[in-house]
Amino acid sequence: MSDGQALADALEEDGPLTIRVQGALSMPNTMNDVESDKTVIGAPGAVLDNGLNVSDAHNVIIRGVASTMGAGVLVEGNHFENVTRPTAVGYAGSGPGDLVRRDNVFVNSGAPESAGTVNPIPYAYSLDLAATVRSVPPRRTLYRLACMRYELLDSAAAAPLGDLLTEVYAEVYAEPPYREGPEQVARFRERYPEDVGRTGFVLVRAVDGGELAGVAYGWTMEPGRWWPGAVPEPPERLRAAAKAALLEWIVRAPWRGRGVGGELLRRWLNLRSEPWATLVSHPAAPARRVYTALGWQQAGTLKPDLFPELDVLTLPLRQDGG
Repeated sequence: MSDGQALADALEEDGPLTIRVQGALSMPNTMNDVESDKTVIGAPGAVLDNGLNVSDAHNVIIRGVASTMGAGVLVEGNHFENVTRPTAVGYAGSGPGDLVRRDNVFVNSGAPESAGTVNPIPYAYSLDLAATVRSVPPRRTLYRLACMRYELLDSAAAAPLGDLLTEVYAEVYAEPPYREGPEQVARFRERYPEDVGRTGFVLVRAVDGGELAGVAYGWTMEPGRWWPGAVPEPPERLRAAAKAALLEWIVRAPWRGRGVGGELLRRWLNLRSEPWATLVSHPAAPARRVYTALGWQQAGTLKPDLFPELDVLTLPLRQDGG
């Protein structure tokens, strides 16, 4: 999602899936067998400067899709069943948007509407054939994402999570480019109680239907401290300031690409009072590109034991951090 901001608010109302702001939002398979009558993508009065498309791709849709209030919507590779108005340009009192249809299947449904044009999707994606979508196993639905809970935990509440987070860490960091093994996982488990006990520790977790979808946590790096072994030395004003050190930002695979990670990061940063934030990141990780897009700047490199060389990044959080 653009700027890491969550634009999806799912509301149970009457009508179709209504998209009413322009943004970069991909929802692969999120509408599989959605039972709510209406889901709204976007927020009233939202202002975006990118003007990109919203895409809703290869799903089974049983309520319909409407483009309203100037949005640009590409409806591609979807399977509509028993939908009176499968695609709509404008809905109820909301003005029209642009809507382009491509390679959809309509079964026992009314005439689909379309209007205008949309910009090319600015990222690579692949589709199931619309004719075979009905046989694709359902994935997480947008309706379920509407039930996502974001919870703030202090040190006392987070301390018992060590075993669960170790399992999640092992799951996520076994993937490329990390390919971490038992030694790195054991190091994480050993380090976690120490991290939880540090000054300024805060953990934000995303929970979906009782399952942990992701976490972001870290603590305060006191004035005068820096990442041990990092080169080059940081500017004195950075070393002398308190810094919010983001230790982990983890989103499990089934919830990626749906705004969960961006919301975790946004909430964690919004809790911080330090003028700077800092973290270390694998240079080849997808998250590294996200950090750059969000304004994080490289301040050096670090080579910990058992790990490859990592990038040290910083982000000013307040005016005195710039």
